[in-house]
Amino acid sequence: MVLFDEVAVLLTRSVHTWAGVPLPEAEVPRAARDLVDFWPRPYTFDPSRFTGEPREREELVPQGGGDPATGHRCPGEDITVALLATMARLLAGLTYRVAEQDLGIPLNRVPTAPRSGFVITDVARAAAA
Repeated sequence: MVLFDEVAVLLTRSVHTWAGVPLPEAEVPRAARDLVDFWPRPYTFDPSRFTGEPREREELVPQGGGDPATGHRCPGEDITVALLATMARLLAGLTYRVAEQDLGIPLNRVPTAPRSGFVITDVARAAAA
């Protein structure tokens, strides 16, 4: 069973035990997506992890798991995937510099984000190849 983020927030407002696992107050429990058996260094940004061997269907479940018709899936999954694909194409056509900043991610906040946001500078269209 996977604890979805909405449930995790509700469970960690005080100390609880779930399935024999203690859940301290103000701590976000890690769900299956964080298991190091599937994802070595799960909190390291490493897009190359997706370029190798094909993964098992349930190893990456960013929008929920199971069959879309019967499983727990995000109702905005289709538009999220389309937006990500569009942004990937747009960003691939740019050059930019990532400013020095605190990219640490607080794990007690849902949804989380880098502490300083994500600041880029010197944005320009990439030269045609």
